[in-house]
Amino acid sequence: MAGALHRFTVKVVMDMEKKTLLLYQEYREYFEMLAPEDCKRLLLAIFDYNAGDPVEELDGMAKMAFAFIANAMDR
Repeated sequence: MAGALHRFTVKVVMDMEKKTLLLYQEYREYFEMLAPEDCKRLLLAIFDYNAGDPVEELDGMAKMAFAFIANAMDR
């Protein structure tokens, strides 16, 4: 049962004061598909989004990964 519950817990949890950002292990596959520079840009975009700051324009796979993660952050 715990394994089934874990499978559906795939969102990023944010602290209301924006001091905490928790990335779930499931997101590793997004980062593994990217070149190192795109990984860096994606991670910085996630931090910016969490803080409510402007997010750098991403492209390609990084843009798609950010869309999935940002959608989960908004739930």
